[in-house]
Amino acid sequence: MMRTTAGWSKASSVWAALVVIAIVAGVSAGLSAQRPVRDPAMRIWTGVYTEAQAERGKVDFDACTDCHRGDLAGRTGPALAGPKFMDKWELLSLAALFRTIKTNMPRNTPGTLSDSTVLDLMAFILKSNGFPAGTTPAAALPADEEMLDAILVVPQGGPTKIPNFAMVQVAGCLARTGERAWGLASATEPVSTKDVPAVEADLQSTRARLPGTQTFRLLGAGAFAPDKHAGERVFIKGIINRVRSESLLNVTAMEPLGGTCSN
Repeated sequence: MMRTTAGWSKASSVWAALVVIAIVAGVSAGLSAQRPVRDPAMRIWTGVYTEAQAERGKVDFDACTDCHRGDLAGRTGPALAGPKFMDKWELLSLAALFRTIKTNMPRNTPGTLSDSTVLDLMAFILKSNGFPAGTTPAAALPADEEMLDAILVVPQGGPTKIPNFAMVQVAGCLARTGERAWGLASATEPVSTKDVPAVEADLQSTRARLPGTQTFRLLGAGAFAPDKHAGERVFIKGIINRVRSESLLNVTAMEPLGGTCSN
């Protein structure tokens, strides 16, 4: 066994506090110029851009059709509308979308788009995915990344994925990724769980789904003597946080499942 009651409680207390801070900060940053929202996670459906932004973005997008197609279905570039877009971007923030476009586009001259052009393109992408426009000029997408970070891409029926800062359990191959860095490869899809010690049923059900296709960067793994189990299958509980193109897992518990990743 690799967890301790003290380690579990300490990690849980720290991350519980961070979760509260993150949620409060995100909600507070996102409540300007919009009508009140009962569920802040669904704010994107209240109108977070203007029709004027989307119309300008449609014109700007004409230069993007060689890579993304006129219907945004994707060609050499990724799909920017439809199921593929939603699967990739669900529960990520508009700040992440802003940074991706700002840094990587256009393909031949990346990083040359102005902030206003990026926002207009984002508005066109949102409209193309069925998200409604706001009804007043104050609803325009802002250039403030903190405000954009409070707006998540969420399907109209609600999240289909586990939200950030949720407690999850996964299993995978424990691997060193740096001098003091650890990751989990060939990992199972995260499953929602509670901050309580794992029981044998948790271990069995998670083990049965190996190998998986997910990859996680582990934070706080050093507290669980990972060197003893490098290259082995392990069970982990932790707080999930998807940022940009990677998934982070803040480890609150870890224990071996038996067997190396090569068998």
